[in-house]
Amino acid sequence: MSGAHLSRDDCDLFYTIHGPSSGLPVLLIHGWTCDMTDWSFQLPFLLQTHKCFRVIAMDLRGHGASRTLQADGHTETDMSPTAMAEDAAEILRRSGVDDSNKAIIIAHSLGTTVGIELSHGHPSLVKGLVLLDPSYQAPLHMFLGLVEQLKDDYETALASCFEALYPSETPEYIKTWNLLRALSMDKGAAIRSVEQQVECLLPSGVEYARRTRVKVPRLVMSSAGQFLDAIREAGWDDELDRLELLEAGGHWMMKTKPDEVNRLIQSWLEGRSFIDTP
Repeated sequence: MSGAHLSRDDCDLFYTIHGPSSGLPVLLIHGWTCDMTDWSFQLPFLLQTHKCFRVIAMDLRGHGASRTLQADGHTETDMSPTAMAEDAAEILRRSGVDDSNKAIIIAHSLGTTVGIELSHGHPSLVKGLVLLDPSYQAPLHMFLGLVEQLKDDYETALASCFEALYPSETPEYIKTWNLLRALSMDKGAAIRSVEQQVECLLPSGVEYARRTRVKVPRLVMSSAGQFLDAIREAGWDDELDRLELLEAGGHWMMKTKPDEVNRLIQSWLEGRSFIDTP
């Protein structure tokens, strides 16, 4: 394992690289107010179960150890999914990913929008998408309401938002993990991130997913049955796409139900012949 920094005009990015340089590239992209530690159960699974992966985990700009930079006192760092996708593309290129060595993207929440932007803007870098609770499945009024709540009472809004996303059996340590980390993030950057994701998804998440659809295999995992119709309407392709419902896992399913998430990822990788079946 090695850690690396990448300096951009308005941010300093941190990412880690794991596994052999000859391995199949996998990029892990976390969600809003989170960081790469959300993949603590997937990283060892990918590296230990399958010796064929080169796993790259990044902290999105403004999240974790990836710091935003303000050259003057007035310019606000771009927190849009498009800017984050450009960050990801540069990290992939620096890690040896190109048209002959494409990466599989595994992403969660806000990270799924970043992954979609990456596949749409840089199709030569992406060979498949695993999307955990994608943002486009939810109606935009939910995000708009969150923005207003965050501006009114940031800490209370964070706690309420997260609590609504947990299934009843969620361990308390996961709730604490998520909230402490979110509170350490710059408030302005966190709010801009939600606002700019809404701008990206307009006029609706379904329309967004349709217009950015790239013909690569996708595995979509949703924690909410009421969103399944929206997912199927969003440029669905029966030959390329697979949909799984994990209601018991809640929004942070990769932490609350890691074994099930890992099993589904492995099954999808094998089904798409990205890895050999044991």
